[in-house]
Amino acid sequence: MDQPIDLSKIGGENVDLVFNNTTKLERDRLLKKVITNAIDPAAHLYLDRQYKLGYGTSGALIQGLDTAKANALKRFLGEDFNSRTARLIDDGKEYLEIQQTLFYLIDAPRIALTYHFAFQVRGGYFYLLLFDPVEGWKIMYKSRFEDQQISYEELKLFFTRIFKSETQKLIDSYAK
Repeated sequence: MDQPIDLSKIGGENVDLVFNNTTKLERDRLLKKVITNAIDPAAHLYLDRQYKLGYGTSGALIQGLDTAKANALKRFLGEDFNSRTARLIDDGKEYLEIQQTLFYLIDAPRIALTYHFAFQVRGGYFYLLLFDPVEGWKIMYKSRFEDQQISYEELKLFFTRIFKSETQKLIDSYAK
């Protein structure tokens, strides 16, 4: 049975919600901040140019990786996973999420390029993983997993260099 609300107490109470699992909530907020403060600004440097590039970013299913990237991820992690259903690893000790960026030509929507990278959080550290065709997945950036410790400018510089190369490939493929 519903308890009646004592209207005389409303107004003096703390209205903040309490989440039982704040570590996941804060982790997700901080990873979103990496995208918002570093990756998106790097991508936007290459938008609205002559070829009218569009852009989007999202989590990627591991099954969306080509065989070389999926096998390299298995070697990097030292464990097998179900590549048909895996989107991320979140077992309490480690968090790993594959991300993808999609650049496309607005005037030619069938011409697109997807770039994969990964976020890993393990032992209180944040790692940015990039795929190298020769060496596989590599840690390209590491810092304490705290807002004050992550260098958004350094991450933006990484992605500016990556996106310049990737968007140039996309434009070159359109020009052929």
